[in-house]
Amino acid sequence: MKQLILLVLIFIGLNSFSQEKGEICLSLGTGKSDLIQFTDLDGAGSSTGQEFYSFSLSYIKPINSWIDLQTGLDLGYHKFKFTGTIVDPNIPLESKIEDAYLVSIPLAIRVNFLKYFYISTGVLLDLDFNQAQHTDNQTGIGAMAGLGAQYRFKQGIGVFVNPILSFHSLVPFSVANYHERIFESGIRLGISYRF
Repeated sequence: MKQLILLVLIFIGLNSFSQEKGEICLSLGTGKSDLIQFTDLDGAGSSTGQEFYSFSLSYIKPINSWIDLQTGLDLGYHKFKFTGTIVDPNIPLESKIEDAYLVSIPLAIRVNFLKYFYISTGVLLDLDFNQAQHTDNQTGIGAMAGLGAQYRFKQGIGVFVNPILSFHSLVPFSVANYHERIFESGIRLGISYRF
């Protein structure tokens, strides 16, 4: 909690140095997500990602003409299919479907180039509100990176498209052997308003 308060104070301090106005963005995303383990387990079951959707509310604060700070709130929905290992060929395996709901707070830097394009990268504070049976708790610190294109109209309204990669719970807050992390790759479409 102290770290979050410190980050907010730093953000407010940087905000006072900038002459530029802020920008609010709303976006919807979809793509593919999978559960990744850093260690291969022999004889373990498998999981496959079925669906992934996200809704994001972001605030962007320009530092200068080509660097922005970005934060906000991302709500993610993931669906996974779990299949156990074959113990007896005469017993049919039943797959299980499980949903995962994840809230992420991004703290990112955005670098603008060629007027319409940007690259963003940063960390994610992930909060998992699920009580899932098969999916490990994703509360922890993750990472994200993306490349985007944005067009702004004269009235301050803009539209953007943002392919993005996110790795959740790289540093998990829960202790588990062979922790699974959600890896998502997708695209976001959204609108923005600069005030």
